[in-house]
Amino acid sequence: MKRILVIVMAFACLVLFSNNTFAQVSISLGAKAGVSIPNLKSKGDNPLDNNWKSRSGPYMGLVADVHLSENFALTGELNFASQGGKRIGAQAIPNPNNPPIPTYLYADFSNIAVMNYAEVPVMATYTFSSLSKMHFLLQAGVYGGFLLRAKNVSSGEGMIYLDEQLTIPVSPTQSFDHTTNIKDDIKSFNYGVQGGLGISFDMSKSILRFVVGGNYGLTTIQKDTANGSDHTGALTITVAYLFHI
Repeated sequence: MKRILVIVMAFACLVLFSNNTFAQVSISLGAKAGVSIPNLKSKGDNPLDNNWKSRSGPYMGLVADVHLSENFALTGELNFASQGGKRIGAQAIPNPNNPPIPTYLYADFSNIAVMNYAEVPVMATYTFSSLSKMHFLLQAGVYGGFLLRAKNVSSGEGMIYLDEQLTIPVSPTQSFDHTTNIKDDIKSFNYGVQGGLGISFDMSKSILRFVVGGNYGLTTIQKDTANGSDHTGALTITVAYLFHI
């Protein structure tokens, strides 16, 4: 919670500083909401982080545009962002035996990694003039993300196997329904690049904006490479409403 308050204060200071420093600039403040379609990209060959697929989750936050010219603005955001991915089907699991020989066992079940971040993007926004009230825009920049929650949600029923082809069972049928808190296994800070393409509508005292964007983490998220070496990334689809102040 303290980290969230620090981010909010920094976000507010950015707007106030820009307003006081550039007397000629204008400020727009608003909110955005939409959907995040994240996935995890594996960097190594660890079977625990192979074959991730996309999942979906909420993506929402606050937006501030510092308009430095008619076509150019500095955009800062504070977003609640869903990251993670899912694996459905045959997949590796750590061998619970000690010593773990072999290192991995296999089973057929569903596993969803849910990670929520407070992300703070800072982007350049360039607006291309089009019709009098409608404009195309391009955004590009960087972001920092602070981990709020991380968990694995598994479900399904089946046997555990010795081989990846699921031909040598080593256990009776069992339930895989379980939720595991993995926050302590994930780095608390993530950073990367972010951008988007969109359309904005100028409504005199306000702006309505639709953006299809994406982000990609530049650092692996696991603290221990034994758990994998994944990068976050997501496709985002949002609508934002901003007021000129």
